[in-house]
Amino acid sequence: MKKYGVVMIGMNMLSQAASLVMNAAVFSVLYILNSQFGLFTNENIYTIIYLQDFLNNILLMLPLMYSSALEANISGKRIKAFI
Repeated sequence: MKKYGVVMIGMNMLSQAASLVMNAAVFSVLYILNSQFGLFTNENIYTIIYLQDFLNNILLMLPLMYSSALEANISGKRIKAFI
């Protein structure tokens, strides 16, 4: 049970930090690429921001899916022990 609590705390911290890390990584890469190559115009940047937001939402759901899989695994083991 203690191991499960530690995993849940880690997943909660990851879900809180994922948005900040993702935004920082994307915008730093965009800044570097734009300063070196001048690739981005107004039309491109709106598409990039939309895709980044879409991927950010998916990354925020990963810890929830992981914790649900852990709970399902524990439940399966308990049912197997009961039967």
